[in-house]
Amino acid sequence: MEGFLEKAKSGSRVLNTLSGKEKNRILKEMAQALRDNRLSLVKENAKDMDDGKKNDLSSALMDRLFFR
Repeated sequence: MEGFLEKAKSGSRVLNTLSGKEKNRILKEMAQALRDNRLSLVKENAKDMDDGKKNDLSSALMDRLFFR
């Protein structure tokens, strides 16, 4: 977890150096990647939902986990 947090902190420093135009371009590319990979994401989310049910996750956690 500490490694993840350190990467997030480092990434935020990089984002602070980018212009609004660059940030918008990156966000658009990320959105396109999500659209391009939607079927795979839905398939993997179904596995996560099945695992959540098997592990008795609360309905609140299951709701957060569900990919719409």
